[in-house]
Amino acid sequence: MKNKLCVASICISLSVIMTGCSLIANQIPELEEQQRDQVIEYATETLLKYDAKKGDKVGAMPEDYVLPKPEIIYDTEPEPTAEELLELPEDGGLTNDEVNVVDVSEPEVAASTTIEAAMGVADSIRFDYLGYELRDVYPDSTESYFALTATQGCQLLVVKLRQNNITGESIRVNVPAENIRFKIVLNGSPKNALTTMLLNDLAFYSEDIEAGGSDEVVILGEYPIEELSSIESLGLVVKTADGKFDVKLQ
Repeated sequence: MKNKLCVASICISLSVIMTGCSLIANQIPELEEQQRDQVIEYATETLLKYDAKKGDKVGAMPEDYVLPKPEIIYDTEPEPTAEELLELPEDGGLTNDEVNVVDVSEPEVAASTTIEAAMGVADSIRFDYLGYELRDVYPDSTESYFALTATQGCQLLVVKLRQNNITGESIRVNVPAENIRFKIVLNGSPKNALTTMLLNDLAFYSEDIEAGGSDEVVILGEYPIEELSSIESLGLVVKTADGKFDVKLQ
């Protein structure tokens, strides 16, 4: 029944096409009844020839045909995995000894030196270490317009130094604060010194010292009280444009 309907559909389509073409373009002559029957018979045989129950469909592939596996072509090489990056080639690669390791840590502290040598004033100034004090407030309120008060549970560590003019004339001592920084090394542990507005803070000192004269300066740090209970060693790290310098005080 299905085949008969398909044949009928084809016949109708052919009739419409041929009729339409003859009416529009007048290029195909009208068919005689016998010729029309021959066209219908040919169409019917073609349909039956390629019917699904009679044989292969037009354009159908054999059942045993295997599609070829598609080939993938990359424009660029694929990115290596993390595991591949960690693997070293068996030959021709770098060994662990040959790999250059970039050290991004701070440079090592230079060999021990003096404060005046680290600051580059050894030809005019000599520093003497005068000891240290532990204070809750520095200086006394009667001694300065500006005073520092330690945070609760902490104390101020006041490192005291005397700078001496060793030249034969008056000199101006002007420490460029933007180029020199100090750290206090308490029991081997360095910590940044406090930034203050004190006129005798060595990091910001700017005064005249007469020939043969001297002046007292300080460097301050703040520490929890328990860390100051036992001071076994004390020193400074002086950081300048030329590097870092280690200064041992006691």
